[in-house]
Amino acid sequence: MPEQTPAVFRSAFGLYGNYLLLTLAFCTLMWATTLWRHWSPWEPTSLWDWWSALMSAGWLVIVGLFLWVALDTRYVIRDGLLQLRMGPRRKRLPLDAITAVRSVYCRGHAYGLGSDFITIEYADRCVQVSPRDRAAFIAAIGVEAVP
Repeated sequence: MPEQTPAVFRSAFGLYGNYLLLTLAFCTLMWATTLWRHWSPWEPTSLWDWWSALMSAGWLVIVGLFLWVALDTRYVIRDGLLQLRMGPRRKRLPLDAITAVRSVYCRGHAYGLGSDFITIEYADRCVQVSPRDRAAFIAAIGVEAVP
């Protein structure tokens, strides 16, 4: 049996993506301020050296995590499974377990950076996604969208 080519859908980039970028800019500003103070004319203490190193390491971790989320948020349909990816978060849903796709809010987990989510209902649970191409994503799932 030939291997099925996976259908990959990228996430839309909207309100939550903008929050992500603002947080990243704030963390960069804090890191730059710390480094500027470290190389300012006054004599730094060893405690300040440790603080500067800690802020730099924290900044690198935060930037890495945010870039991972921004670049790896996608939805893959392969072998009867819908795989939701958002940075370190992963979820697999069997396509035959999906009962409805709606454009309403649910209290489930959100896997996306957009602001226009669709809700996938499965096994008395729900999850929200925000694909760029909503119509193609819904068609690939194979479940008719409910208003």
